[in-house]
Amino acid sequence: MSRINFARLSVVLLAFGMPFGVQVARAQVGLLELVPTRASGVEGVDWDLVGGPGEITLWHGGQSVEFDMYISGWGEPDLSTYQASLDCSLFASGYQGFFAPIRLLCVDAAPGEFCQGVDVARQDFVHHGLQAIALCDVNSNCSDGMPGMIRCGGTTLFDDVHDDGGVYYAATFSVDVSPDARGRFTVGLDPDIRHTFVSLADGGSRSPDTIPGVITVVSSGPLAPQAYDLFAWSMETGSIVKDCETDADCRVGLNSDSEVECHFRPMVVGGTCYVRSNRYVALVADMLDMGSQAAMRIRLDLGGGQSHVLGWLGEPEAYVGEPELPPVLSLSRIEPAPYYMDWTTAGPVNVGDCETSPGQTYLIDAIEAGADINDPAQYSNALFLSTVQLFGDVIGSQLMAPPDGVRNFKDISAVVAAFQGMPTEPYARLDLVGGTATPEVPDWLDISFADINAAVSGFQSASYPYASPCDCPGQECP
Repeated sequence: MSRINFARLSVVLLAFGMPFGVQVARAQVGLLELVPTRASGVEGVDWDLVGGPGEITLWHGGQSVEFDMYISGWGEPDLSTYQASLDCSLFASGYQGFFAPIRLLCVDAAPGEFCQGVDVARQDFVHHGLQAIALCDVNSNCSDGMPGMIRCGGTTLFDDVHDDGGVYYAATFSVDVSPDARGRFTVGLDPDIRHTFVSLADGGSRSPDTIPGVITVVSSGPLAPQAYDLFAWSMETGSIVKDCETDADCRVGLNSDSEVECHFRPMVVGGTCYVRSNRYVALVADMLDMGSQAAMRIRLDLGGGQSHVLGWLGEPEAYVGEPELPPVLSLSRIEPAPYYMDWTTAGPVNVGDCETSPGQTYLIDAIEAGADINDPAQYSNALFLSTVQLFGDVIGSQLMAPPDGVRNFKDISAVVAAFQGMPTEPYARLDLVGGTATPEVPDWLDISFADINAAVSGFQSASYPYASPCDCPGQECP
């Protein structure tokens, strides 16, 4: 007959912290992952329990976002207790603005309201079917004394939970995103073992691996009073892709884990499907004042509201493609000085240089000729564009499908087919490296054996081998 663990129960109810009087093992064990589930406004959700991190894209700030936390992989012995706390240091991790935990327990919330809690009735709850206690704390402060620490956890009273290889629901966290928020915010768990831990049947508390959630906010408000409305552009199957309301609209017929984003034009509900590539980002400049001359600035998002000016988009170079490709594409390199022109005449512009590499986020904005380039108020709203996370990930699981966060032989085959003149994917996604003299500079749709070798290296789990954007010639990031 099972015996209730009164010591465990008293610790959870009285202290709601790390169990005391037990041996603490520093080895990593188990996995806690935050996955976005909904927002209060227009959004697109992209999450994968295995591949993480889960990401939600918001059209604008001033919204609430909900995350479910999942637990898995605790191994042996069986799981008895878990606790997770949001990492206070990440609340302002975006380009501007912040997010803050909602200090409302779900037991006090109205139906559909955003709150903190553990839904013990869910069939996938890690302690489902067992006598257990699960609760959240919304009254604790962060280490700097500011309110906002949110802690949730659960413990069994009798039998512990065997690890059968599944992924289980553990808690729900909700945050408010400030109205002025822009950029990429990381919603993560506090790594301190006093705040985030799992306890197993042997009485030891261990620090689990964690995968954060991500909130990307596209626009913080109305258009600045400049000439350009910038929006993302993507080339799939030889044409500009249809409009979208959420990421799901971009994935009809595609694998659901693909690296597709619905990018929204400021103040317009709806956007354009955008497929990430390894070495290029692409945009269209839509003139609001036809005929204006403007320059395009590109910055590297450093996180925490910080960015580094990489330079300016140079004069677009036209490329006449093969019959399978759009007739004209334009390439801009990154130059040290502004280049002024009517950018609507360039059509879709691909930006590729040493500074454009996998796993990065870039900000591109415009400024009219004659304006002071040192005055931030003179720039248009910035467009946030990102590249794929994994070097060599060029194709998904289906024909013409976007990258899917997995590198396999299909990626290699796609590059080989392009080398043989039989493109199955847009060339900009298959161009991984440059020539032998400057391999860190993509050579603009010239698919060679160097690209094949790069795809093979990616398949072998190699990281991007060349300079980071901050290490490219002329760059000195803070």
